[in-house]
Amino acid sequence: MSSVPSDLVLIGEHAFPLVMNPKGQVLMAASYYGKGRMVVLGHEQYLTRFPGLIKNALKWLMPSTGDAGIVGIQKSGLAVYITDAYSVVKCAKDLIAFIKAGGGLIMADQAWHWAGTHPQENTLKNFPGNKVCSVAGIYFSKRYGKVGIFPVPKRIPYSWLALSVGKDFKDDLQILLEGVSEFDVQGKDIASEVMVHGPLAFPIAVTPAGKTFIAGAYYGQGRVILLLHECYMDRDSLSTFLINAIKWLDEDRKGVIGILPS
Repeated sequence: MSSVPSDLVLIGEHAFPLVMNPKGQVLMAASYYGKGRMVVLGHEQYLTRFPGLIKNALKWLMPSTGDAGIVGIQKSGLAVYITDAYSVVKCAKDLIAFIKAGGGLIMADQAWHWAGTHPQENTLKNFPGNKVCSVAGIYFSKRYGKVGIFPVPKRIPYSWLALSVGKDFKDDLQILLEGVSEFDVQGKDIASEVMVHGPLAFPIAVTPAGKTFIAGAYYGQGRVILLLHECYMDRDSLSTFLINAIKWLDEDRKGVIGILPS
């Protein structure tokens, strides 16, 4: 395995690793999305380097309708679609719909080169392949995957090391905490505590006892902010943070903001 892959970040209950190195980095993964399935490989050369794996992946990806279907490379009208991460830029929405309806996908590439040429970009959000495979909880990261010769696992590989943070959230917190010096949540409103779990979730506000009461996360191509008490939405002391949160969620798209009526 001389081709240096990207470390893949997995979230959600449907994504699972296929190959994991001793550092806990995921080099190949698979997932379900809607009625379909996908297999993601951390380097484009893996498509030709591991023919046995690809053969098995095609069997797993084929629709369970009894129809053998057609396998193709970067073409439409197929049962299984095989592509690199860059060729999906113009067809991401159609490809997502194809998988959701029962199609299969094999995507192979690495994101560290793209990240190096786009240093100001958010790799998890903007790397072309992530616009498709993220809906199933698989992300290409900018981290190099350590290569070697690894045994084929008899069961789905697992390691607590794979639960490490999948992203540096400094840029996100810089936006969310601009102009915020403290979180004044004094009063009778008692917040719940949230367990911040997964490589793409992060705490924003934490009590001196270490309990998180405001958190953020990436999910698919979207973002989430969680406030642990509904009254925080009306707090004047949190107004600056809430405005920042809306900006972060909107990603400068200047879209329409909807508020659920009370």
